[in-house]
Amino acid sequence: MEIRQEQIVFVGAALLVGWLVVGSLDSGEVGPRASRRSRRGEATELGVQRYPAPDVSLALPARTADDVPPRDLFSEPRNTRPLPPLEFAPPPRTPLAALKPPPEPGPGPRYFGRFLRARPEPAAVPVPGLFLDPSEVEADEGVLEGLSLAVDDDLSAAQRAAQVASWKKLYDWIRVHQGTPLFGTIRNEGRFGLRATTEPILFVEVDPATGLERFPGQDPVPYARDRVLEFDFADTVQNRIRERAVEFGDELTSGQLQPALDLADYCVEQRLVAPDALRVAERLYRAAARFAADDPGPRLGLARCLEAGFRFEEAYEEYLALLEQYEHRSEVHVALAELEARFRLFDQAEERLRTAVRLDRTSWRARWAAGRFLLERGRPEEALPHLEEAYQREPGTEERAARAGIRLDLGRALLRLGRADEAREAFERALQADPEWEEAAAARAGVLVLQGRADEVDAPEQAGFGMLLASGLAALDRGELAEAERSLRLAAEADPLRASKAWRALSWLAEQAGYPDEAMRWIDQAHEADPTDPWTLYQRGRLVAQRDEPEEAVESLRAALDRELDFVEALNAMGEILHDAGDHEAAERYLDRALALDADQPDVHVLRGLNRVELGDAEGARASFRAALSRAPADPVAAAGVAWCAYLLDDADAAVQQFADLDDRRRGEPEGDPYRAYATAQIERLQDHLEKEVWSDAFERRTLRNDWSVGGESSGPNGGMVDGQFVLSGTFVEDGTVRLFREYGAPELVSFSATVTVRTGTRARVGVFLAKERRGRGGVSEVLSKVSLSRHREGGVQVEDRKPGTSEDEAYRDFPAMEWPLDRPVRVTVERVGTGSEAVGRLLLDGIPVVEDLRLRSFASSSGTLRVGVEVLGETGRGVQVTVDDVDVVKRHPRGATR
Repeated sequence: MEIRQEQIVFVGAALLVGWLVVGSLDSGEVGPRASRRSRRGEATELGVQRYPAPDVSLALPARTADDVPPRDLFSEPRNTRPLPPLEFAPPPRTPLAALKPPPEPGPGPRYFGRFLRARPEPAAVPVPGLFLDPSEVEADEGVLEGLSLAVDDDLSAAQRAAQVASWKKLYDWIRVHQGTPLFGTIRNEGRFGLRATTEPILFVEVDPATGLERFPGQDPVPYARDRVLEFDFADTVQNRIRERAVEFGDELTSGQLQPALDLADYCVEQRLVAPDALRVAERLYRAAARFAADDPGPRLGLARCLEAGFRFEEAYEEYLALLEQYEHRSEVHVALAELEARFRLFDQAEERLRTAVRLDRTSWRARWAAGRFLLERGRPEEALPHLEEAYQREPGTEERAARAGIRLDLGRALLRLGRADEAREAFERALQADPEWEEAAAARAGVLVLQGRADEVDAPEQAGFGMLLASGLAALDRGELAEAERSLRLAAEADPLRASKAWRALSWLAEQAGYPDEAMRWIDQAHEADPTDPWTLYQRGRLVAQRDEPEEAVESLRAALDRELDFVEALNAMGEILHDAGDHEAAERYLDRALALDADQPDVHVLRGLNRVELGDAEGARASFRAALSRAPADPVAAAGVAWCAYLLDDADAAVQQFADLDDRRRGEPEGDPYRAYATAQIERLQDHLEKEVWSDAFERRTLRNDWSVGGESSGPNGGMVDGQFVLSGTFVEDGTVRLFREYGAPELVSFSATVTVRTGTRARVGVFLAKERRGRGGVSEVLSKVSLSRHREGGVQVEDRKPGTSEDEAYRDFPAMEWPLDRPVRVTVERVGTGSEAVGRLLLDGIPVVEDLRLRSFASSSGTLRVGVEVLGETGRGVQVTVDDVDVVKRHPRGATR
């Protein structure tokens, strides 16, 4: 009767329990504890020392990741096992969404994704006509021929009026009769006081079309005032200031105080276009200060005038003097804080602003200054309450500029916090306060672009930086690339100090238009001008990564994150770059942080799932892919990832079914859909893998079994089992071949691997072979086709590829770069890749491919058998000693067959 393993274990367990019971009967306790108690005194009397039990695990061989999992105690022993899991083949994945350039003002970096996220789609062919050097563009002669200078006689009445209005902006003029006035220059010594006198007007006439004097060298012509119907000076800021300034002397009256201060403020605003503006403003402020000695307003204006003229020490001394006299006035603290902030004394400035707010919590000026300061420091959350309070307490309509400024800054703070609708309302209220203020109009246009309403943005004929930038971004959003480039270039020229905002937008435009070099040039230019801008750092990191420079890309993105830790898209880009570079642990940290800030990103969940697969976390990867599918149910990459996770979690049949479902769902896609092709390839790959298993033979026995055969021993060398290895040794008594081989059906065999050791003194060819043979006359086998990887008797590595009609010299190829040393185990593999007539052979030495493209058409027949094993080819008198161990054979079996 056959005794089963379970019965033996049961009997052994029963004997052990009986021994324990018998050993404890004398003490009334059961088990080893009772036995120890009954002998404790005896052990003490004998002086027995107790030592800790040795760690038996130290005597066991260390396991590796490639070790086969231990077999269940009660399972039937087998010499076959499934193949190791397939390597992960990532599905085709599009890059993560990027960010369009933000307007100015724009949202904070943590809110970029809400308004600016876009899928980058660079043109495959560069859009023609963009980024051309104007000096290299030849003028169209046909266009030039159509251009001509307008002739006065051909002008309409409206054109004539427009022409005269334009000349009035350039020249002084007088009208001595009805009709077109005379243009030129009024040469009176006190010319800006002429309106208060009756003296003749000294006038030099010029040709307004050319600007040249009509009568060169002639003295000014005096025109009596009774002849002059009307006169005026050129409509320039300088002339307007000078004409108004003559109304005020060195001493002011009560009625002149406010007009003088208004003119002084206007002079400070227009200082860049009027050379004498600051001199006039200083004179008026000093006169007002003498008249209103108890009011700090004129002296504050004087200090601001000194600041505008870069006389900072004088301005600072004036502020300190005011602070001594008016320490209780919040506006003095505000003015001094603004000067300190200008010199980057931010801590002192902030403390003074806090003092100003504390002194007068209802002051719109103090609240506005504090809010603007905090907003410029990148603290919109703290700035918003101050600006809201300033808006609630804004000045009356007479201070139109202040009202508009408060509303604009309030909108900026709201937009920085991602509250675009409220910000647009604030910008519209700023326009209500000052309909001509272009900065407010540009801010409103920028919000419209953010909200996807670019069609509502119209660029005026004459626009400054802000409006040109917004118009360029709107045209870019509409796909009008040529118009966008023109507007952005004009914006950069309009304000060189803010040109980086236009250059960064030009970088995005160039990327989308198919000009990667131009995109890199523009972003480098923007980065050089403003190396702290988060969007510029982010865009530069993306473009550098596309040039396969991950280290520099990571450095740029880290700089962006230093500016804003919650910059989600920078975190995404860092995760993507590190994933692609193979640093999966670091990528996981960045992706985890990005999704903690914004979990509604399906493509980032997909990337994290792919990254977790690479980390070996199949459960976590499946959770990520499912999170992506919950937000984007049709995402093919997430569906493919779920299928892969099913396979990695030991449900191969479910994986095949899920890939089939993915293929079925995308049948409506155009031919060549990459995801259908991927799903089909993975189904074939999985099914092919599941049809294979590994048969192993470690030769741990005394006799050769398992259908091994030894052939050719009549040539001299003999083979046998020695110490758990097959050893072939001896001397050839005649030329011949000795083999250790097995036979397989042609469709069954996939690969053969063996550890072969060639000992010193072996003077024969030793190798692993795969052959198709037939039995000839006299029982001698005839080789029809054969491939082998062998060590030549002189030590070189050779590959044999023998086909019908191929001579021995033609069959062998040398591979001098490979080495097969003596007295060291070498792992040799012969593998068939593919099936049928498309199969190719791969020969590997210690895992290194020697040949990967041997055609195996002659092995394609589904009938017949193949021989595979180790062979030694020697000549008479040559000695050999070769050992073979640890054979692995991968063979194919039908699905559903018993394995």
